[in-house]
Amino acid sequence: ADRERGVLVGATLVTPRAGEILGELVVAVKVGTPVRTLADVVHPYPAFNRILGAAFGQLASKVA
Repeated sequence: ADRERGVLVGATLVTPRAGEILGELVVAVKVGTPVRTLADVVHPYPAFNRILGAAFGQLASKVA
């Protein structure tokens, strides 16, 4: 993440379910969505991308 702007600038996925998550990350990087906004996105169960909520929550505490 870019600490000054508070946005995601890239991501790496290592999972057989990367296809479920990749689209959300591509859009977030492309449009410059603030990490704090990404942390607030509701991810429905049982979708695998719900793990992003916890990851973005931790990341949001480390950026501007």
